[in-house]
Amino acid sequence: MLDHDFDLTPAHIAGLTDRQAVRTLFAQLGYAVERGKETFADAEGMSEKLAEAVKHIELVARDEHELLDVYLMELSSVTVARINDLAAHYRNRTGDYLAVLTTDYQRLDFVLFERQIPERSGGPTPAVRVIPRRLSVDRLHDACNRVVLRVLRRLSWTQTDALAQADKLRSAFAIGEWSEEFFDNRGLFADYFLKERLPDRAEWNAEGLKDAIREVGGPILEARERLREADEATLRAELREPVLTRLGFDPKPVKGTRGGLDYALPDPETGERLAVCAAYQWDRFLDGPDPRDRVTPDENPGATVLTLLEQEGNDWALVTNGKHWRLYTRKTESRATNFLQVDAEEAAAGTEPDAFRYLWLLFRAEAFRRREVTVEGETRSVNLLEELLEGSRDYAKQVGDRLKGRVFEDIFPILAEGFVADIRAREGPAAELDDERLDLIFQSTLVLLYRLLFLLYAESRDLLPVREVGGYYEKSLTALKREIRDAGGTVESQRDENLKAAKYSALPAASGLPSADKGAAPGLYDRLLELFAVVADGRPALNMPQYNGGLFCESRPESEAVDGEEVRQLAPV
Repeated sequence: MLDHDFDLTPAHIAGLTDRQAVRTLFAQLGYAVERGKETFADAEGMSEKLAEAVKHIELVARDEHELLDVYLMELSSVTVARINDLAAHYRNRTGDYLAVLTTDYQRLDFVLFERQIPERSGGPTPAVRVIPRRLSVDRLHDACNRVVLRVLRRLSWTQTDALAQADKLRSAFAIGEWSEEFFDNRGLFADYFLKERLPDRAEWNAEGLKDAIREVGGPILEARERLREADEATLRAELREPVLTRLGFDPKPVKGTRGGLDYALPDPETGERLAVCAAYQWDRFLDGPDPRDRVTPDENPGATVLTLLEQEGNDWALVTNGKHWRLYTRKTESRATNFLQVDAEEAAAGTEPDAFRYLWLLFRAEAFRRREVTVEGETRSVNLLEELLEGSRDYAKQVGDRLKGRVFEDIFPILAEGFVADIRAREGPAAELDDERLDLIFQSTLVLLYRLLFLLYAESRDLLPVREVGGYYEKSLTALKREIRDAGGTVESQRDENLKAAKYSALPAASGLPSADKGAAPGLYDRLLELFAVVADGRPALNMPQYNGGLFCESRPESEAVDGEEVRQLAPV
């Protein structure tokens, strides 16, 4: 066991080239590797199907009570289906399991098999579920990825028992699901303002950060071990109120309203209400009911905060389980789903001071205090959060206007020209393009454009399983973009030559044009069509459900209408 998280570096990740390197890593992370041993699929009781995929398996580390095991498995392939098979295997075993999966040590998947035991409410005992939490690491490309480094650092064994350590592992894997490196911003602010504009403000480099980490982060950092089973009174006295006070508020407990408002947060200097706070037990689930919650298991914090923000005078609300701190406001269209979240425990424990800055600057009382600000000759009374909110809206409008012009003035003609080039490649330069055919090209270009825009948005927001390496990711637009980017290289003057050498072709296989080289890669358009089919029809093997909409359908009956107009053939020509 370590006293603090191991200072993992890019060199540690890049060096994971073989079995011994993985063993060494877990020894450095504080695990009992002396209890490790080589084993076999049959000895582990794996199914025949799973055993066939296992080329090598070993127990890397085991705690003294055999409650938390770490395995290394070399598989013929690492896919979503295979990981789900492993989850089914571990469902019938006791304890918690962390596995490192790989085929060739170029990519390693760290998978925590999270055991979820439903609450029994009469009748037969509900089945145990095992949910795989996955972090895919390309040891060369991701060695300097700061999110990867933060997650793997947080795997360090610093807890006094296996149950607490497994709890810490679950929180560590949650970091990899965040939208940004130091925060999870669900549409409350523009990421650009948080990452680029906020660090330019004087507050960013204000003195006192080290003291804040000690005073605010200290109680949070100690809470997992001391307070995870604490009752309400202890949580209030030893965690919530000390932290809120050190953030600069004068927290006023609201009695008799458990299940709603816990604290009013007035300004100690003026008595003005700055915000309200709903607080839950340590590390409680904040996106719905949680049967582990001993006080309000059926409560949905999202619904609670919506009720609070509907009350007069409550412009801002904090929601916290001690570990995670969320910021909501009534000044957004979607009050229950637009929020900013910071992992306070991870920020206080990490080696990155910027991680803690977001908690300290955006959740302290000073961020809610109004001050006189003059912009373009107009003086207004606003606080820091309102400035960020208004700036984010203005920035989003500017980006939207620029994007609209770029899409329809620059990109649309290029896509349309591609369809024309394909027709002439198949039918000759003199191919007739009458009004009917031009209209079909126009409709097809619109469909292609909107499909691409949909995929860009859905993948960027994790609405599609783009993180599923070995699954949807391999077919995704994100993977295709990265592949082309890497093939083009970083030197602009060499990019065209590099892409030519990579043997890419934008033309579909049916174009009739001979490939530039016998070994040419599949046409980019063919790969897009395959991706469109995956979205339209679903692909269980890729963890991709069927998309319930008409955008990706290849054709519709002539009698079917869209937006009041007849649709002929909307599939790209």
